[in-house]
Amino acid sequence: MRTYRASRVAAFHAAISALAVAAAAQTDRINDTPVGWTYNYGATSASIDASIASGFRPFNITPTGGNYDVITVQNTGEYAAAGADAYWASTTTSIASALALSNKRIIDLEPVNTLTGTWSAVVVSNSGTTAAPGWDWATGLTFQGMLNWQTANGLRPIDVDQYGTLGGTRYSIVAVPNTGNNHQSGWWWDFSITETQVTNFLTSRGARLIDIDVASTNPLTFNAIMVSENTGGGWWHSGLTTAQVSDFVNQNAARLTCLQRYTNAAGNTVFAVAGVDNANTQTRRIRNMMAAETDGYKGAYLRQVNGPTLVALDSARTFEPASMIKILLAAYAVDQCAAGNDSLSNDIYVRCSWMNDVCPSLTTSCSPLTEDLSVAIAEMLEQSDNNRTMEVEERYGRASINTFADQIGLSTTQINHRIGCGWYDQPRNQFSLEDAGLLYEYITDGTLFSSYWENQLFLMNSDYGGNGEAITGRVSTIIAEERANTSLTDEEVLAFRQNCAAMDKGGSYGWPTSQGSSFSYVHKTAGGWCKLPFKAQLAGNWTIVPREYVLGTYVNDSVAGPGLSPNPSIAYDAYHDIIREQVREALQSWDNACSTPTISNQPDPTTVTQGDSTTISLSIGIGTGNRSYQWWRLVGNTWNSLSNTLGRYSGVTTNTLQIITADEADETMYRCVVSSDCGNVTSNSVLLTVNPPSGCDSIDFNGDGLFPDTQDIADFITVFGGGACPTGAGQCGDIDFNNDGLFPDTDDISTFVRVFSGGPCA
Repeated sequence: MRTYRASRVAAFHAAISALAVAAAAQTDRINDTPVGWTYNYGATSASIDASIASGFRPFNITPTGGNYDVITVQNTGEYAAAGADAYWASTTTSIASALALSNKRIIDLEPVNTLTGTWSAVVVSNSGTTAAPGWDWATGLTFQGMLNWQTANGLRPIDVDQYGTLGGTRYSIVAVPNTGNNHQSGWWWDFSITETQVTNFLTSRGARLIDIDVASTNPLTFNAIMVSENTGGGWWHSGLTTAQVSDFVNQNAARLTCLQRYTNAAGNTVFAVAGVDNANTQTRRIRNMMAAETDGYKGAYLRQVNGPTLVALDSARTFEPASMIKILLAAYAVDQCAAGNDSLSNDIYVRCSWMNDVCPSLTTSCSPLTEDLSVAIAEMLEQSDNNRTMEVEERYGRASINTFADQIGLSTTQINHRIGCGWYDQPRNQFSLEDAGLLYEYITDGTLFSSYWENQLFLMNSDYGGNGEAITGRVSTIIAEERANTSLTDEEVLAFRQNCAAMDKGGSYGWPTSQGSSFSYVHKTAGGWCKLPFKAQLAGNWTIVPREYVLGTYVNDSVAGPGLSPNPSIAYDAYHDIIREQVREALQSWDNACSTPTISNQPDPTTVTQGDSTTISLSIGIGTGNRSYQWWRLVGNTWNSLSNTLGRYSGVTTNTLQIITADEADETMYRCVVSSDCGNVTSNSVLLTVNPPSGCDSIDFNGDGLFPDTQDIADFITVFGGGACPTGAGQCGDIDFNNDGLFPDTDDISTFVRVFSGGPCA
């Protein structure tokens, strides 16, 4: 085995400063911004061309049986690449000619027929954001020839393929300059490394795979290219079947970036894959939360009714729902009543009225009774009563209920065994989170029946509440936690809760496995509906606009037994927490609309020297609603609002008032009124003290702009003697002309005359 690493062969590693800024290189291979994408096995070149025409561009192809395994990415946003195209089964000469004519460059090059010398290439424009000036490619190289080629050109490899010819093993290479948009601060290429080495290198380097190929199947080794600059989680696996590839993608909400087919030692077709995170932030949070379950399959789903999907983690997978599927039986029963084919007040015979958590039997009788259909449905939903569930199923027939599911578009839903009687060797009941969400959405949006019947159904479940009581114990904690980031009062939060409503149905099974009675498959499931009150401004008024959501989680096939410690109940924790972001957003809308501001830091009394500038400020408490400020000053006994005035006041509508070049007239009380859409608060009133400057006042005593002027002397004498300012109230200076704090004082007169005559103040 030969392994080449950057630490051993300098030519294999672009030595770029770690301070370089990450660029948009190879977005399709490393970026984890969620985007639409596809992967297909054995796709024809025509189907891939059609995919390009529809807005999805290929970036990874592997020839197989005349067709191609292919990964595409939506050609939009940060993944956009002009000129995306593919050249199929062409000679290197014709590919070179096409590249020169179209100014394109290769991003993936694959040998199709080494005897005839044909290749397929995925290309993009060599201009604009996808430009790589100086890029190059070569085929038919020996291993050493490839090393020499890379060293001579100083380029960073992005695609290397090993293939056999009559002359021996040969290599093709595509490489780009490690500059500009193609810069990576670290890159490595490794040859004939084991699975363990691939994993260890990725971990130790903090790297991501951009190319993985099988070097040998016996022993199994790989050729790999890695880069260091990436923004999120990435994974790789080898030896996966197509089903396992699907599980990898769906269980991680991942996007494939490498897909390499090979035949393992057992002669089976398997795949080496690499992938990056393709989930949105909320899905990532729930996925990370559900990672506490170390076994089995996990899924989560949240969708706004008649709106976007907000969380999707393997939400299309068919799983064993246990009692979660009882909502289907309840919906069918109510639908029959709404259609006039039955009535909630009609009798239903219950063979066994207790032992509700056992596997029911048509031959078992324990305290039989007759009760209203509505009571039986309520017991089925509230207590998850298996006996009454059996009676509802028998009333209408399993086939009719399954047909109902098909008719309303629940494509994966099927009741195959009696609910409450699950064993590993029976065909499982089938449900998916997307089907469950669709059913709840149809119940709540009027597709199945009117709101009257919706209320009848939900009222038969003790978890439902239109006045907030159902929120207790489920999202109540979330409301309390998220409320801490708002300025909402207790009364406002209570009103918020009273406008919430929710309904859910969970399920749980523990089935013996084929390993024996000491081991069991554990399934935990939950699905439901929730309504949250949002506030929006309509016609100038704040109005409650409810938003409804359907949600669900599951853990299936978690194996419990000696020495094992799975955590399937994380499905319930995740279900209760999945809607946190929406609760936060709803509370924030109330805060924006109805939160009266609070002042967390009152303004302080301030002292300033006459002629200097100063500020008075305050801070408001937590809350992100609209806030406005207005500063006021006390004039006599009247509070007057301030306006920004050049050279006098600024910041009068902010939390910080600036008094510019303060004078004696500014010495008074100030306060600020902070307002929101539903209330305001007034700050403490604080005194601004204006101290006289050191030295003498201006000799323009009367403030008429004329000085030296004998009228200033006359006016000074008048005011000194107790008279009014002849030029107007507030116009004259103070009689403590020398600012010694003593007045009336004849020193002020003598000093004034001396300064007036051009002498010193002292």
